[in-house]
Order: sequence, then structure tokens, then C-alpha cells
Amino acid sequence: MSSEDRYSISGDRYSGEVDEDGKSHGIGTLTFDEGGYYAGEFKHGKAHGKGTTHYPEFFTYVGEHRDGRSHGLGVSENHSTGEIYEGFVVNSMKHGQGKLVKSDGTVVEGTWEDNELIE
Repeated sequence: MSSEDRYSISGDRYSGEVDEDGKSHGIGTLTFDEGGYYAGEFKHGKAHGKGTTHYPEFFTYVGEHRDGRSHGLGVSENHSTGEIYEGFVVNSMKHGQGKLVKSDGTVVEGTWEDNELIE
């Protein structure tokens, strides 16, 4: 795997390791044209493994990714509400055991399904 700087048609920029087809693969950083970034592990062109997704105006997620989405164990901070979620996510949604700390300090722990607390 070599290291490359690449730009996409959308204006996104990737810097890091690539596979034999020139797709992001290994460790790298994808900087989005609209101001955010993903830094971490890639697999054949998609965020896959451990990494950080950060959009300054919206959220920061640090944890596991699969097929380009937050998926697995991680911590997510919502910048507009001040809430912090620590737990499992599936396809970028709270799903499984987790803990939500609200901006007022209230802690909600339980089991989540598709972003909804079910118990």
C-alpha cells in the first residue's frame, strides 16, 4: 500500500494509504468539502475500523466504523445539544447497550434500538 493525496469530484480530499485500485485502504484522512473529516482506518474506499468522524457544527464520533458508517462501540458528542452518547451503534444509530449524558448532566442508561431507548 502506498500513500497518496487524492481529490474527488465533490471536492473531498483523501490523504493516506491506498489499495491496488487507488482506493483509500489502511490509515488515512478524508477531509470533506463541507468542512468535516474522517481520520482512521479504511477498507477499499470506505471508513472501516477505528476512527474519528468530526463535523465542527454538528457532531464528533470516535469509535468503530463499518462500510463507511459508524458501526460498533463508540462515543458520539452532539455539538448542538451538548449530549454525549457512549455505547453501541448500528448504521450510525444508537443500537444496543449505551449511556446518554444530557447537557443538564442527566444520565440515561439502557438498551437502544434505531436511536430510541427501549428499556
